[in-house]
Amino acid sequence: YARRHDYGYKLYLYNETYKGACWHPVRGPLLAQWCKIAAIRMSFEDHPQAETIVWLDTDVSIKGMLTRVETYMETQPVLRYENVSEPDRNYKCPVEEPPQGRGKISVWASRNGHWTKFEGKCGPNSGIMIFRRSDFTRQLLDGWWEIAMGDVPGPYDQGYIVQMYVKYPRHVAVFQEDAMTNARQNYLVHKCGKCAWLPNRTKLFLSHYGENITVG
Repeated sequence: YARRHDYGYKLYLYNETYKGACWHPVRGPLLAQWCKIAAIRMSFEDHPQAETIVWLDTDVSIKGMLTRVETYMETQPVLRYENVSEPDRNYKCPVEEPPQGRGKISVWASRNGHWTKFEGKCGPNSGIMIFRRSDFTRQLLDGWWEIAMGDVPGPYDQGYIVQMYVKYPRHVAVFQEDAMTNARQNYLVHKCGKCAWLPNRTKLFLSHYGENITVG
């Protein structure tokens, strides 16, 4: 796929052991799912000319071989978080048809149908993400790396992205397509062989995430 569209491509492998897949300067060895943050940050540093970095977990398959990433970003409807005042209501994520209001989006994620707390199951899936080079992206990645495998959110990397999606709806968006399903029209499919680990979402929603991010 990368050769067909003249994209750069790297496979990141730090260590073959799951529990020590990469190294954090403060927390030491990290579980494998946290190493994507190091890989994405490294990609931006190694390729200063690149405006967009796409992260795919190793259990993601590309079905739309003829579709360019840029085309998908421009044409796929996105879901924005909509704040609600009643805490017991589901989190609403209305469909926003392209290309309205996309100028400030810095981070796109695939839709994770497992997040049932969101009305329409529209929470973000951290296994498929697109990052646009921006100050917001840099601060988000730095904050994500800083909390890697700490007491909060523990072993799961997805909680931080869920919180950023809720806190910064102008800057973080979710594609309408659910890559967790193998629909015929899907551009991407996330096989998600270990989805049994998905925790209770209430343990991942913590208000202090992202307090140091400056947005425009």
